[in-house]
Amino acid sequence: MSFDVDQASERTSSIAVSRGLFALRYTESAAGAGGPIAFVRQGPGSEATIRLIPYPGDAPGRLEGAGSCMVVVAEQPGNLQITVRRRDRSNSLNATFQLQGLDERKSTRMEGTPVVSDMTGHGSDPVVSGAPGLRMFAHVARQGDVEARDGQWIAGPNAPAPIEGIEIRLETQEFDIETQVLVGGRWSRWIGSRSYVGTKGRAIPLTGLRFRLVGDAGANAAIEAECLFLGSAIQSRSGQQIELVGSSGADPLVGIKIGLRLASSRAAGSIAQPMVAQPMPTPSQSLPQAAAPSPAQKPARVRVFRASEARSS
Repeated sequence: MSFDVDQASERTSSIAVSRGLFALRYTESAAGAGGPIAFVRQGPGSEATIRLIPYPGDAPGRLEGAGSCMVVVAEQPGNLQITVRRRDRSNSLNATFQLQGLDERKSTRMEGTPVVSDMTGHGSDPVVSGAPGLRMFAHVARQGDVEARDGQWIAGPNAPAPIEGIEIRLETQEFDIETQVLVGGRWSRWIGSRSYVGTKGRAIPLTGLRFRLVGDAGANAAIEAECLFLGSAIQSRSGQQIELVGSSGADPLVGIKIGLRLASSRAAGSIAQPMVAQPMPTPSQSLPQAAAPSPAQKPARVRVFRASEARSS
């Protein structure tokens, strides 16, 4: 999808929200007092589980400019959509927001190092880059090639569908993510980013995934992944090397979400210790490789920061 930044009057980005109580703050805009107005609403499927509480006197779901805020109450994990709209065609759409946890009982997955989300709009197509930006492409049964950004589901709880192969792309050359997939009882060889692994159009879903960080700079990062296998609960893994397999070892993968968390110099110790997978067998035959999807264009930015519990207290 092509997108003319100069002609755009508004832009929408989507962010994942875990269960908990949060403050969503509009912290700054490149256009200063003339910055865009922000409209916040629940993402599809989250209307019944996420509530938005405005500051007294403010319009519901609306942040007028830098300094404004609202409270987000998430009964279950879900998504928010933030639309920024120009006040004037000469002003920028760039804006920065902060999502800050307010309850120390919140899941430790949101604690520790702040995650900086650099969310950019091609419709609702965010880019996350607190850690280097990550994009995932997957071939989904009956849907074709689907793209997701860091922290977004492909298929998943709200729209499960068999996933037949994936490709990871990183916006950095300092380290890499390698992937193995389990198909038909066999693990593929390790495949680096920007290479597709799996099958297409053969109705053979993935039944397992392995990811690992490669390169010295990857020692300060952690992979965070969630996946859904048919007939099982959502699995969550975090570490420098992780494995995701269904309970039977043969259940099809029907949802995947993956992201990166990068340690800051101040909170490097908060990165989870690597979760080492079991020894990996050498396959007798490599899986077929498919052509990689063409890369997306880079748009203008709407930034969302996730503040840590420790720093917000």
